[in-house]
Amino acid sequence: MEIKNKITEIIISLKSVSTEIIGINDEKLKENEVIQELPALMEKTIKIISENKIFDENNTKQLNTLIDEVIDRYNTRFLSIQNEYYSDVLHKYINIQDTVNNLVMEFKRINYLSMIRDKNAVLVGGNGAGKSSFASYLKESMAQNIVVIPAQKFLFYKKNIQSLYLTDKRTMRNIQQTNFIGKGKFTGDEQTYVVSQYMDELSELFSKLITVIANEQVEEQNQAFKIEDMSKVKREKTTLYKVNQLWKALIPDINLELDTINRTLEPKKK
Repeated sequence: MEIKNKITEIIISLKSVSTEIIGINDEKLKENEVIQELPALMEKTIKIISENKIFDENNTKQLNTLIDEVIDRYNTRFLSIQNEYYSDVLHKYINIQDTVNNLVMEFKRINYLSMIRDKNAVLVGGNGAGKSSFASYLKESMAQNIVVIPAQKFLFYKKNIQSLYLTDKRTMRNIQQTNFIGKGKFTGDEQTYVVSQYMDELSELFSKLITVIANEQVEEQNQAFKIEDMSKVKREKTTLYKVNQLWKALIPDINLELDTINRTLEPKKK
């Protein structure tokens, strides 16, 4: 089924809720705040969905997959709500309200992601401007390919991580699916997540990133050796060379050198 047809199904579900609310005869239920707010919420949501410009021929495959998954999930959710039995019918409308609010939030996220597409985005702003909150908001999307790189300051290398030397790009991508920024907000129960644990996880992330760069450099040098091409042009294309170019902009008199035994990078003063 095409995405537009699935959207039509959602709109039909929303309209049926509005019609259902109009037909409520229970006066006490009618006076409930949720019931009174739902018709306007349905109308607003239908307008957002109908006018949404997320269907673009320039969309990436990942973005279209995300749109399809979001629509499928909420179509299934609306169908489940309508078919579920409720001893208290008000709970049904509370579920509908929560589901619709979450749907609107997903569409807003999709709009932002459609602007970014497959590019890298850098968030810049003063302290408290909302950079971390916005990045975490995007990361909480159903999309699987969003990686948020926090401007974290826990740049400690830990050598005692089990099988650290085996860390590769695929492992690193899986780790980066974690919303570290969301964890860093510390809005939950302090007993379940403490600052020291957060710092340990960021230190482990940094350590594994360094190891991946070292492993990539070893592999790139090995491939260059196989084809007998150790030219300057080839060297400048390696991951380590690019990292050092960035490093020089921060600390010009320090160079990162490859430790092939421990598969790490050693800072060396020039």
